[in-house]
Amino acid sequence: MKITEIINVDGLLVDNRRAEMLAYNYDELIEIFKTLPAANVNVLKGEVDGCTLAARNGWGNLLTWVSTHSPYPGIWKGKGFSQINDKQGLGYNRFSLFGVEHRSMRFVTGPGLSVVDNKPVLLMDYRPYVNPLGMLHALDEIRQLDDNNYLLCGHWRWPLFGRSQNLFYHIYGPIGEFKDK
Repeated sequence: MKITEIINVDGLLVDNRRAEMLAYNYDELIEIFKTLPAANVNVLKGEVDGCTLAARNGWGNLLTWVSTHSPYPGIWKGKGFSQINDKQGLGYNRFSLFGVEHRSMRFVTGPGLSVVDNKPVLLMDYRPYVNPLGMLHALDEIRQLDDNNYLLCGHWRWPLFGRSQNLFYHIYGPIGEFKDK
């Protein structure tokens, strides 16, 4: 089921599969994730928009909502990616706080293996930075749906409870240039 919407971003037509990804339940997202190739740091560049997807249960839905709608840093809008070399990059999350977009919750990217199926992914690692996600040892795993669409599986380690459940996100773009400010 490939449902797409073509969006115009600064004169570029970007194929956005958001509606399709929102229609899947958690089990379907896991199965789709297992079939996808790792995202490539040479391709995933610039700013992307994003949305949260179905969680495994009500607790997961609450975690997803809190992690993307907190008083600070604000409402999650997407991410930004930049390449350092052929295998590594860096990035940030885009948030809106009182209608003003800002960038925070930085991460580094590089190759890794998924906790879902032990196959290659592009990892977003927050641990090198001092931020709440880094303190929780957060990792986001990125796999590529097509040229403009990616499926992310995020998880972190709670200090007392161990690894969180997997949370899924869809990002698409690029919608703009990377802004390292």
